[in-house]
Amino acid sequence: MSEQVLIIDDEKDTVDDILLALQMRDISCRGETDPRSAIESFRASPTDVVIVDYLLSAPITGVDVINQMQTIKPFTQFILISGRINRDLDEKTLTEELRRVIKANQYIPKPIDLHRLVEAVQSALKTIESSSKNWKTIAEQYENTSNVTPDEVRLLNEKI
Repeated sequence: MSEQVLIIDDEKDTVDDILLALQMRDISCRGETDPRSAIESFRASPTDVVIVDYLLSAPITGVDVINQMQTIKPFTQFILISGRINRDLDEKTLTEELRRVIKANQYIPKPIDLHRLVEAVQSALKTIESSSKNWKTIAEQYENTSNVTPDEVRLLNEKI
């Protein structure tokens, strides 16, 4: 089974802690500490959910990673983590702004509440699962009218 979640943070301890928390809940995942390697890893094997730190090794940021990954698989769910975003901002307002500007689906501050992060991942996976059911319905409609298979339709739509 391929991984469902990719964790990207330049702090190995953070990656290891998140990996352990997700694996304890039987969520398949992999971690990267280098953002460029993470993008290549994602290109080779896209995941449904990406957890990415906002401030990574210069010159690339979590926002840059999200923008690049969205061109590879637009319907990926992103969770942005950071200990350096302005803490004076209301978390709900910040999450809404992140969704609007960079299409991050969730923001979780550091130090990370692992229970909360796991809940966010589980919610993101449910969103992906319900979306895939919609894709299957659409694909079946195409299949009934042409020679296109459901998998081909899903692959085409992931590239859109």
